[in-house]
Amino acid sequence: MCTAITFTTDEDINFLARTMDFSFELDASLVYVPRNHGFNSLVPGTKFSTKYGFLGAGKDVDGYIFADGLNEKGFSIASLYFEKNAKYNKKPDPRLLNISSTDVVSWALGNISSVTEFEQKYQKLNIVDVINPLLQVNVPLHWIVSDKSDNTGVLEITKEGPKFYHNLVGTMTNSPKFSWHMDNLNHYTNLQPIEFEQKKYG
Repeated sequence: MCTAITFTTDEDINFLARTMDFSFELDASLVYVPRNHGFNSLVPGTKFSTKYGFLGAGKDVDGYIFADGLNEKGFSIASLYFEKNAKYNKKPDPRLLNISSTDVVSWALGNISSVTEFEQKYQKLNIVDVINPLLQVNVPLHWIVSDKSDNTGVLEITKEGPKFYHNLVGTMTNSPKFSWHMDNLNHYTNLQPIEFEQKKYG
């Protein structure tokens, strides 16, 4: 199970880190993408370019696909598996930018400077159900985003449509939905990082 977590150093530097737990080796490399770089989406006929330079963990599959990364503005994003929950549109929408689920990371790193901006601009995207050439499936993903101000959010697209969550705990994992995980945390509010003192009952 993949897990992503954000943390801030004593020097107020924010990090987004993640594990990559997959059934086979994805063989990703560290890739630098400069400003004004053009991408061809997996959705036929769709192209987009980068406004910001970024570093990402990517693989060249007739064009780079990224799992996560960080851009020059301190904005970071990671995509995690969202099996049995992700639901994308079957057809392109001429009013929106039509991209695949595996295009979201490169689009966001190349064009977004903060979580607030991401929350505004993801609404101009139409995530289309297309087959990924590496995995040979429509890849079910959801995304955690964070910026240098330690603002963190989660984007999920299900049969109910897209939903953006403000992520106050700064972490995310795989299915089920983020809202379920937040409710589930209530089962563990009694935990503490040190041993409990002895108590007498009855």
